[in-house]
Amino acid sequence: MSLTHYISYAMPTVPVIVVTGSGFFPHGDLGSVAPNVDWLLRKPLPIADFVAMVDHAATVSAERKAATFAPGGFSQSALM
Repeated sequence: MSLTHYISYAMPTVPVIVVTGSGFFPHGDLGSVAPNVDWLLRKPLPIADFVAMVDHAATVSAERKAATFAPGGFSQSALM
């Protein structure tokens, strides 16, 4: 899960989608291990569903970015 941590650090407004074929997280409780994962999808996954989720994630990312860098909102310079 270190990749998901890196993504949330390097690009905090980008949603993280994990696609797995594993049954290791039967109840979707991946959040306890990787709290920065936004969605957990299981294989087999119809390609149309995956494309719809990526489109949705892109919308969420744009909304997060707009809120993050809006006047009076959070900005990267505040961290430095």
